[in-house]
Amino acid sequence: MKSLDNAVALVTGGSGGLGRRIAEKLADRGARFALAYGSGADRAEHAAANIVDQGGQVMTVQLDLTDEASTTACIAKIVDRIGRLDLLVNNAGMASGGHDLPAGDLDAFTPEIFNQMMAVNVTGPYLMARAAAAELR
Repeated sequence: MKSLDNAVALVTGGSGGLGRRIAEKLADRGARFALAYGSGADRAEHAAANIVDQGGQVMTVQLDLTDEASTTACIAKIVDRIGRLDLLVNNAGMASGGHDLPAGDLDAFTPEIFNQMMAVNVTGPYLMARAAAAELR
């Protein structure tokens, strides 16, 4: 397995289940990285503390994927603190956004919920890739 020693990565959605596992694997392979989270600072800090306890180097960054200024600020914070960015893991996403949606109930799945999902799941990764592009080159 190839080493990622000294690589600097950003994992969006890094405090959630899949994002946290990705971050742990990156740390196991020697990467330094940032865990970006939208909400749940406590979960992000807990995930980061576990990685640090295992010898990893990590920082947490609050991020609103749907806001271009927030994505740009996130990248700037990482570069300011760590010095560069080598990898972007566009992991963050949402299924129901905390809404209780019965399966197949299109009345409950409102246009507002749909637009929120599209903003996080489609626009968000685009904005992150765009914000990180100069550093990733």
